[in-house]
Amino acid sequence: MADKVKVARHFVSNNSANFDVLDLKARISQLTSFIKVANGMES
Repeated sequence: MADKVKVARHFVSNNSANFDVLDLKARISQLTSFIKVANGMES
């Protein structure tokens, strides 16, 4: 049986993430802005 972590690392190393799927790019941007504001890094 293959080690799940090794398989996951191999997959991530060889495939780029597509954040446009399901509007993830916009959601990640919103989350990043929220965290920055919450931490006082941005107003």
